[in-house]
Amino acid sequence: MIHARYFSRYPFTLVFFLLCTNSVNAGDWDITPMLAVGGGYSDNVFLEPSGEGDWIGEITPGIILDGEGGRISAYLDYQMQNIFYLDNNDFNDTFHQLRSGANAELSKDLLFLDASANAGQTIINPFRPSSGGNRNINANRANIFNYSVSPYIQSHLGGYADANLRYRYSEVLY
Repeated sequence: MIHARYFSRYPFTLVFFLLCTNSVNAGDWDITPMLAVGGGYSDNVFLEPSGEGDWIGEITPGIILDGEGGRISAYLDYQMQNIFYLDNNDFNDTFHQLRSGANAELSKDLLFLDASANAGQTIINPFRPSSGGNRNINANRANIFNYSVSPYIQSHLGGYADANLRYRYSEVLY
């Protein structure tokens, strides 16, 4: 499970700060809440030769924020996937998926900032059993979180050339 400390890292604090500025309030922002409910039966829920089956339920709330205002544009797509098992409820779990990005013009026509953050799950060992999703009970899966922050200066040199000076910091956390 991705711990809350990852969500309090730099890009979220930065994006929250940028979203609270006056330049954001003047734009066009769409907020779309989501809810997906599903279920099914797996005849091999542990992905092992023994082939133990179980009924699986899934409730996934989420939200999409997409917009542009003043001198910022941002996109956020977050889903909290909750998996429930009828017979193996000790393995009930929650998985977080996130795709987000923002671009802000901090100083008119000069200083800009790009930021992004993503969270999800990845396969640990490609040679061990795994499934394409999170419904199976499997130790061959890890949470992954990555983010990037990139301030840059952009200048137009007459009508002939553009100059960019950029710094990028990114980190991947497992």
